[in-house]
This record gives sequence, C-alpha cells and structure tokens, in this order.
Amino acid sequence: MPVFHKINPSFVVWEVKESLPELLSLLPASVQCPSFKAESRKLEWAAAHVLVQEITGRFQLIKHLYTGAPFLEGDARHLSISHTRNFVSVCLSDVPVGIDVEMITPRANKLRSRFMSPGEGFLEDGYADVEATLLWSAKESLFKILEEQDAVDFLQHLQTQAVPFSEEGIIPAQEKRTPYQKMYEVHYRIFPDFVLTWALIKQ
Repeated sequence: MPVFHKINPSFVVWEVKESLPELLSLLPASVQCPSFKAESRKLEWAAAHVLVQEITGRFQLIKHLYTGAPFLEGDARHLSISHTRNFVSVCLSDVPVGIDVEMITPRANKLRSRFMSPGEGFLEDGYADVEATLLWSAKESLFKILEEQDAVDFLQHLQTQAVPFSEEGIIPAQEKRTPYQKMYEVHYRIFPDFVLTWALIKQ
C-alpha cells in the first residue's frame, strides 16, 4: 500500500491498489470487517484501519461520535478521514482539523449554484471543474471541523474568499452558522485527478 502523498508523518494520502483480502491481511488476524453491503465500504474501512496502524504503529479500532466524527479511544489527537475512489487520506492532529479528498469531475461544477456564491473560487476563469471540486472539498473540510453541524448550509453558512489559481495554497474561510463566526484557513493541493483539502482554525 504505497504512500501517494505525505503532508507530515501523521497526515498521508494512500493509493489503494490492494484487494480487500490483501488489506485485511495487513491487520491482526482477530480483526473482523463489518458486514457492509457495498464492497467499496469494506475496502474503505480496511484501508483506513491500515493507515491508522501505519501512522500509530499499532492496530486501533476507529470509533465514531454521535455526529459521525471518527476518533481513537485513548488518543487525544483529532482524527479525520476521507475517501475518494481508490484514494484514502488519514490525518491525526494535535489541533482540530477536517480533511477531504475529491476526484475532479464535472459533477461539482454542475451543482455549483447549490454551494458556491459568485464571489468564491479562483480569481481567474478557465478552471471550472477544478474550481468547483476544490470549493466543494474545502467546504466539506470546513464542515468536518465545525463543533456545531446541525442544519449547516454550504452556500449560506460556509463562506470562502476568492484566491488566485495555484496548484497549492490557502483559502481564507468563515463559518456563519454560529454567533462566533470563526475564521478558518483551508489548505489545499491540486493533483491531476483529485484535490486534497484540510481546514484549520485560524490562529
């Protein structure tokens, strides 16, 4: 399971080329994969656990809060996980973080009016599919880091500033869902087939 890209030792992107039996063989023999109906969900589950094991040096069962946020019992670090087709990313961080990976397709661009306002995206034209995919991913990352996720509208409550086109950078953002209206920084990297984003509270 080769590392595709590494932000730091605790934040990596992997390209999953292994079959489910191959992934499970990398975990302790006693580990049982949940009986998801979709094979893709089983692959995602196994790949995420292999990644956590690689990062921490031991197998740990990924659990979830009532909000769906993942965590590791006994580990105070913040855990964020994302999947897209055959790529999986895992981040363990001392500070709150939300990560997302998204394949670049025309789909996000077709739906851009549902989550993007005219003042968001790149300052330059000509990157419609990449721009829309990146902004969707950025707002997914923001959503994951929010403490209050009830009734969050990506268009109304998650606002980003327009930035010059670059293959990597930072998008300033703000949540408008709570009275605090916290500021965030969404870091991003654009690859040939997908985008990677991770949101942090602005210090």
